[in-house]
Amino acid sequence: MEDEKSVGEEKEEIRRDMLSRLKNQPAADKITKSSKIKDLALKGPFFKKAGVVMFYAATSLEADTSELIRECLRLGKKVALPVADPAKKELIPVAIENIDSLVRNSLGIMEPARAKNKIIPLAQLDLVVVPGLAFDKWGNRLGRGAGYYDRFLAKLSARTMKVGLAFDFQMIDDVPAVDGQDVALDLVISG
Repeated sequence: MEDEKSVGEEKEEIRRDMLSRLKNQPAADKITKSSKIKDLALKGPFFKKAGVVMFYAATSLEADTSELIRECLRLGKKVALPVADPAKKELIPVAIENIDSLVRNSLGIMEPARAKNKIIPLAQLDLVVVPGLAFDKWGNRLGRGAGYYDRFLAKLSARTMKVGLAFDFQMIDDVPAVDGQDVALDLVISG
């Protein structure tokens, strides 16, 4: 069994490789693949039956989530995006009515304005769409290393579906995971 330091080193190597591949992906490929991922997601029964969905606002390197968010809003679903609380290193799901109202946070990530009356209790989330740099077929994911999503996912109800979105090259044979720290997803949609 690998010790935590070697797992950490392996994770960093995968992060560097994936960030390089994401940065070098042609823009046309990103658009085509994002559209395929969106279509696959919307056909999934978990998307169809989910009433309350939490997305993330994709960075310029990630599979675009904006059309998925717009479609869920159009379908009348309650949509949330995370607001990061850097002091507590946690994510807070906040309802949105319009994707164009997002603002850039201190970490450079787009998020809704934090309003107490818009916070969605975790128990109400039916589906959480999760970002990542790499994924494997067992649902293990590699994030950027701060642990925000792993801490958040660990608090969710077992009934809440956890789904990752990935470009085809982000699917790898094995994402190193640490028991009790890394939280596996239920499904990864790749294109």
